[in-house]
Amino acid sequence: MGTQYRTSPDPPEEPTERGAEDAAETATAMRRGALVATSSLFGLAFLVVALMQVTRVLATSSPYSALSVVDGVVIAIVALAFVAGLVIGRRR
Repeated sequence: MGTQYRTSPDPPEEPTERGAEDAAETATAMRRGALVATSSLFGLAFLVVALMQVTRVLATSSPYSALSVVDGVVIAIVALAFVAGLVIGRRR
């Protein structure tokens, strides 16, 4: 009669240990990537708000005098918060 061709699909392959490890590593990498992206967005938002506050304080100061004590304190607080964020981020 001729050649018979198999029309049913191949049986599914059995999962291997390496395949399970790859799936776990991929899931971990996706979670870490999402965490990095989220923390970067919050860090950028914090930086924008901090810079807006600093410019508001500096804009209300007299343009003909040096920085006031309040201006120095605000700039120091923002700088310390930025450095603390960097240190905490490096620790993890």
